[in-house]
Formats: sequence, structure tokens, C-alpha cells
Amino acid sequence: MEDIPDIYEMPYNPTVPVVRMDEKLCQLFGEAREPLPMRPGDTRKVDSEYVRNGTTHALSSLYRAFPAPEARRIAKKPEIHYTPKHGSWLDIAEIKRNVMTRQCLSRRIEDMDLFCQELAAWERERNEHTACIQWQFTTGKARTKLVSLYPKFSPIEGN
Repeated sequence: MEDIPDIYEMPYNPTVPVVRMDEKLCQLFGEAREPLPMRPGDTRKVDSEYVRNGTTHALSSLYRAFPAPEARRIAKKPEIHYTPKHGSWLDIAEIKRNVMTRQCLSRRIEDMDLFCQELAAWERERNEHTACIQWQFTTGKARTKLVSLYPKFSPIEGN
């Protein structure tokens, strides 16, 4: 549980970049029918479709993308730290992906060109306003807030 907060607390080192990754695979869908116009008082239903594929989470996926010597060369370089199960709130990349989904991708998009244009416009807007996450959850705070996840030790009798 402390692994991810430890990484975020590390001082910046330009020779050792920290790359946060998360994926969101999307299917491109246009409208099946002409959408009805909104009417006052109607609730808008958001249709978000995606497919998750877990094959990119292992270094072995490099061997599907590159010849073996190149895959091995690349695999030796990264130091990978996985977000704990049910710990997606610890992953800054996943937090940003969720913001992107809500603000940009929570509707049908029918082709790759439009998809890329929409993402580029969203990214420009975020960069112009210097939108960022101010991470404040430290390892010390994790020990206090997540005390129930740590094992309980009792003193050994006779000592």
C-alpha cells in the first residue's frame, strides 16, 4: 500500500523519469438512430462503452510487439510499481483518465479522426489552464488513514 505514495514523494530527478500509465480502450460508435432533441426536465442518459484488455500489463507484452532481443532490452529498463487492488484512487494516471472520460468521452464518437480531435481539444484546454493534481496523500497519512489494512501484532509472551 505504501509503494505508490513513496513514488509520488520522491524528489524530481530528470535522469530517472517517473511515467504513470493507465489505459482506456474505447470502441467507436456513431448514433444508431437520429438522436431526439432534449426537452426541458428530461434526464440525459450517458452511454459510455469501452472494452478492457489486460494483456498490456506485463512486460511479456513487449515480446508481442518487438523482436525478442529488442523486447528484452526494453524490459530491462523500467521499474514497475502496480497500483494495489481496489487502490485506483492512488493512481494519478487513473484519476486523470476518469476526468478525461467524464469531460470528453462520455458520448458516442463514430470515427478515429473525430476521437483524436476531441482528445486534442480537451488536452489543449487542460494545458492552457494548467490543470493538475495536487497530490497530498503521503506514506505517513496512509499509515494513519488505512490502519485497518495493516496487520496487527501482539507482543510475544515471556518477553
